[in-house]
Amino acid sequence: LQENIQDMEPADFTNPETIDYDKVMRWTSDGEHGKKLQENIQDYQLKSIGNLEQKATNLLNTVQSNNWGGAMAKLDQGADVDASFLPGEPLYVHELGACAWLSVLTKHSWRFGPGAFPLPGVGGFVTSHGDEGTLMLMLPIAPFVDCGLVALADAHMFLETDSGVELASKHCFVLPLNAGDTMWVPFGVLCLPVHAPDEANRGIKTIKNEAFFWHLPSFSVSLQKKMTDKTVTAIETFNEAYLTRMQGVPVWQARAAAYRQFSTAARA
Repeated sequence: LQENIQDMEPADFTNPETIDYDKVMRWTSDGEHGKKLQENIQDYQLKSIGNLEQKATNLLNTVQSNNWGGAMAKLDQGADVDASFLPGEPLYVHELGACAWLSVLTKHSWRFGPGAFPLPGVGGFVTSHGDEGTLMLMLPIAPFVDCGLVALADAHMFLETDSGVELASKHCFVLPLNAGDTMWVPFGVLCLPVHAPDEANRGIKTIKNEAFFWHLPSFSVSLQKKMTDKTVTAIETFNEAYLTRMQGVPVWQARAAAYRQFSTAARA
């Protein structure tokens, strides 16, 4: 996969003049819109109950002590956060299940699935945490589902087949997420974090041993309804399988409840 990534030329979605939440967008901190987004996100983080720095320290200790490739932790937001910067009039913005999550991944690793990126296929903002950058491999779901990929859970294996590489070369792209960058990952796109080695860093300014990123979903019915039923079903099946498997873990219970409420509302 790493070799294939080096051959994928990233499309230019950086600091777009027109805001289109149906597309992947990336803003740098030196642009006007990027600065405003960072201010909104930092305000949201400061008003959250979960202490971001402490969560990052705990995550790092967990990953290092278990020799894992990465891990995630939720950040309870409380009632004072302002989520008005989220697009599409999202639901449940003050409920526990709609809170942000912090993820970490180690160098020379890539992560896949709901245990690596919260609610894959559901739109949301992503921003780096700390001074470390990482890569985001963007995989639009519809072309893969339309070509016969039955389960999104198999997408990471499909990417390593000749057919998968051919399809990825047409539809996938890689974007760097540096310190201060903010990214919008739209509904219907899988985001695969990749902490690549130096020779394949694809625009990352600094690469150390671990990289963190923060993610906040937008439970927007209007944006969800823009996807085809086939794509929606694939996303729901992917997430529901993981949420069911994690139903005995308290931190996932609120997220599962919110996501199921959202799925029902979006299908109404």
